[in-house]
Amino acid sequence: MNTPKGEHCTADMIDDAIEFIINLNAEHYEMLFSQMSEKQRITFIAIAQEGRARNISSGQFVRKHRLVSSSSAVSAVRGLMEKDFITCERNEYYVYDYFFPIWMKKKGYIV
Repeated sequence: MNTPKGEHCTADMIDDAIEFIINLNAEHYEMLFSQMSEKQRITFIAIAQEGRARNISSGQFVRKHRLVSSSSAVSAVRGLMEKDFITCERNEYYVYDYFFPIWMKKKGYIV
């Protein structure tokens, strides 16, 4: 959309477009994030950090992300899926909106 007619898109243009989308949706992301329970928020951050999270109820995943318990993680995932914040394909959970984790990283929620 930002590429002038007859020219090629550059990496800088892509970065600018991503930044534009993040800024455009920042208030929406803030609202969604604040609507999550604490347990959901922590689990959501863990899944976003992983990119694609597997075995979310495993002791390893729970310890790595300092979650309360396996059952708490499963319960949080259920709620996050009901709200369409995350999705699951082939036993991998990930944040549905590609730009949401980028916003979270920008805000310092994930590294």
